[in-house]
Amino acid sequence: MVIKPVNGLKSKPQILDKILKQLDWRERQYLIPAPRPLPLATWASFFHSSKRKTNPSKEQPYPVPTNAEINKYKKASVVIHTPPGFTALDSISALEITSKINNVFISINASVKSQIIEASGITLLPSKDLKIYVNTREQARWLLTNKHIWTELVYSKLKTFPSQFGVILHTIPTKFSPENPAHLQELGKQNQIDPSLIQSAQWLGHTVSNGKKNGLLVPQLLSKDVTHCQQWATPE
Repeated sequence: MVIKPVNGLKSKPQILDKILKQLDWRERQYLIPAPRPLPLATWASFFHSSKRKTNPSKEQPYPVPTNAEINKYKKASVVIHTPPGFTALDSISALEITSKINNVFISINASVKSQIIEASGITLLPSKDLKIYVNTREQARWLLTNKHIWTELVYSKLKTFPSQFGVILHTIPTKFSPENPAHLQELGKQNQIDPSLIQSAQWLGHTVSNGKKNGLLVPQLLSKDVTHCQQWATPE
């Protein structure tokens, strides 16, 4: 009886050849070095790596503006202090108040550099004081210096008094009477200034009551420039 090989079965040499190829492939896999583990990250390594990654631009695209340039485009303002219990503006809109203020500026020709001052808006502060916004600081300075002229025209109870600047005069005879208008006028004439600029005057300390012959007198002036006089002539 002859045994014939079954069709489809591979011969022994083919099977051995396949096994040898698989063994050879496995040996080569063991020869490949395993990847090294990554080192643990530390704060120092993180800092140096982040420092290398940052690449700040050498030049800024736009220069940083100075304070003078910023203030040039900022709205200027002036605050007018109201008397205690002042409620005249509580029931009036900001637009109406602004319009009335601008009408007053036009009526008195309130101008700086030949330009009528125009308020762009107002704000009522929690203290009831009135904050007025204008275009330039020169306009705000004019409004503050001349507040005693225009505030009363806006509202009669909003009347303010001019700013006063004090100066100390030494060795003034106590026979000088600050309450006497004639003495105040004489003080102005002796110093070649307008007597109307001297708003008032008072003794510093208890000069008269202590029986002193001379003392320190503090006149209140309406002009800051007058206070910078190098030497004042004192009344005799």
